[in-house]
Amino acid sequence: MNQIHALIGLACLLLLTTTAFGQSKLEAKQSKQIDQLFKDYNSLDQPGISVAVVKDGKLAYSNVFGAANLEHQTPITKATKFHVSSIGNQFIAFAILLLQEEGKLSLKDDIRKYLPTFPKFDQPITIENCLTHTDGLPDFYMLQGLGAWRLNDFRTSEQVTNYLSQLKKPVSPIGSPTNHYSTAGFVIAAEIVEKVSKQDFDQFAQKHIFEPLQMKNTMFQGNPAKLIPNKASAYNGMEGNYQNENIHHYSVAELNLYTSAEDLALWAMHLKDKKLIKATVVDQLDQKISYTNGEQGNAALGQYWGEYKGLEKVYHNAMGYGRLAYIARYPEQNFAIAILSNYYQRNVETIAEAITDLLLADQLKMEVKSEATATIVNEPVKKFVKLPKAKLERLCGSYWNAEGAYARQIILVNDTLRYSRGGDNQTPLLAIDENTFAMLGNLSVEVKFSEEGKKRLMAVHVDEDYVYNHESFEPKTYNTKDLEGFTGDFYCKELDTVYEIKLEKEQLVATNLRVATIPLNAMKTDLFTGENRFLSSVEFVRNADKNVIGFVVPLDGSELWFEKLELKGRN
Repeated sequence: MNQIHALIGLACLLLLTTTAFGQSKLEAKQSKQIDQLFKDYNSLDQPGISVAVVKDGKLAYSNVFGAANLEHQTPITKATKFHVSSIGNQFIAFAILLLQEEGKLSLKDDIRKYLPTFPKFDQPITIENCLTHTDGLPDFYMLQGLGAWRLNDFRTSEQVTNYLSQLKKPVSPIGSPTNHYSTAGFVIAAEIVEKVSKQDFDQFAQKHIFEPLQMKNTMFQGNPAKLIPNKASAYNGMEGNYQNENIHHYSVAELNLYTSAEDLALWAMHLKDKKLIKATVVDQLDQKISYTNGEQGNAALGQYWGEYKGLEKVYHNAMGYGRLAYIARYPEQNFAIAILSNYYQRNVETIAEAITDLLLADQLKMEVKSEATATIVNEPVKKFVKLPKAKLERLCGSYWNAEGAYARQIILVNDTLRYSRGGDNQTPLLAIDENTFAMLGNLSVEVKFSEEGKKRLMAVHVDEDYVYNHESFEPKTYNTKDLEGFTGDFYCKELDTVYEIKLEKEQLVATNLRVATIPLNAMKTDLFTGENRFLSSVEFVRNADKNVIGFVVPLDGSELWFEKLELKGRN
């Protein structure tokens, strides 16, 4: 790997830190305005935030707020390491590009060159496909959840790759435009790095990326037993009722990056400075994907291109399981911002935009309102109204999403509408007007009701980017005798997993020794929804004699088949 060291300038033996780039001082007024954005977070009684801003190629602002650990009331410091999940994608992509510069692989290589046991599809999956969400592979969270793996089970990238190798076909066209987000591709890419370099991925990244770039508070956790100094604990729940969020015990590189806001700022400075990273590597990292149909997408390698108020940015926003992380680079403005939090209920992208409004006000193409940077709370400011009970009741009922094959219920509890996903998984809705509601806990998500003839429609708008459409319907009802016809043991070959479908107190349920019992609720003829994220939809299939022979579960636009087993001699 000598050329790699030369490539990123290790031979220079420079003791790089953020001070190597110098610091650009903001006006005192600007620093105070940014501090004001975080005034509600600066307490050891709540999870915190770390923020770093690069302006004119230098670290212009860095500060921390709140607690890294609530039990011990440990404050966040500038060296605190946050679990940043898929922010690690761009470092996996960077590792691939380093090996490509060495001539040891190519982005255009078929992954089967390095993973010969992977199935051969009609069109090969390239390494580039894996790094741009165009590999056609399903979310391996869903695969392993359906396969009765628990979320905190330890697993390696090799295990995940072997699991994916059981697939018979891709779930979407390889290399084509898609809204599908693929975690699987980055796990495969990390596995390829290990096979080519003959090093564990975390060791490769430490030796060839983080150490040369002096990202001293950044590391991949390759072993869940490995200690992470200055680690921020992750939290969920509502304010005043915080709960520990278990970060999954993966050794998969894509999921286990720990870093600090200042280190991400340093990473952004290196990508712009290009003194220790070759310009050709940065250009490839940031290049937009070209699809097989000739169109150009917004995905780059492990990150995305977007626009904010007329300015182009390269960014990634990671969220989930008690953590939030956001990094955005504005190449033309030589500006970057990184915000990390150990609490899921915060909209860090909104905060980042408020800072951008403040520091790039003279370059934005849209008017910046002066009050926009006055204060930021956990949610965008919205006005709510109280509606009469009768107007809320008319919206209650069951709603079906045809694309995702799932149902949602709108129920009324103590004069408040609730958006129910099944069981106790409910979110209160706050009325903006008679037909528009915001979800408590994430007010950027709005639920809008309308009518089309005799049908009620419900559209769930997520951050104005995604709309999930639902239509009212009356769920199917079955008597106990009819439900008995669905019972039995069902086997999926791809997952090597069996679920038993049985009746418990007149309720149809799915069981497996490794997961909690999953109630199945009838929605339409032979179609049930499960009170479980993974087994959320079960559609039974009958033969010509109208006997149940199996069921299918949707999977990212495709489906998995569970065949009914005929067990003989069972007591």
